[in-house]
Amino acid sequence: MAMPQLQEKKEDTMGQKMIVVFLAGALLALASCVRMNEAPRRLEAGEAIPLNQVPAPAKETIQRELQAARLEEINLLREGGQTIYVVEANAGGKTLWLQVRADGKLLDKAISEDLKLDQLPPEVRAAVEKELKDGKVHGLRRSTRGSRSYYEAELLVDGKEVDLTVGASSKVFERQVVEPK
Repeated sequence: MAMPQLQEKKEDTMGQKMIVVFLAGALLALASCVRMNEAPRRLEAGEAIPLNQVPAPAKETIQRELQAARLEEINLLREGGQTIYVVEANAGGKTLWLQVRADGKLLDKAISEDLKLDQLPPEVRAAVEKELKDGKVHGLRRSTRGSRSYYEAELLVDGKEVDLTVGASSKVFERQVVEPK
């Protein structure tokens, strides 16, 4: 008669194992349902994000505008209640900048390239050299938006950083002086 008692204990152990397996499966299913129902994490302004997190209309515009350019970074910008994606890419030594709204509208497109002093048009070079005096050039760049180009110069003059924005006609549009710390 000891046999039936052993059989009962074996069945009880088997039943307990089945319940544990069932409960573990139910917990896993519940956890994945909770994860699926979580709201996506809100992206913060200024945060770099991957292309696959950009809404489809904006993503299509970005891909169309980039063509063969290599995507470097996408940053999120919130302005006036709108979400704007600021895109930086490289294409043949030039930097491409885009601003695209979440609905796919292209807001801005600029291309910039680094230059040397002797590559500037003569009238732009004269404006930069007038400001430069005996200082040093830290960076020169030409940026183009549509058909309009302008030049940016980062200079070190008398121990101060001087940033210039010069139009193609040599007119200085902006001049900022940063005092040393």
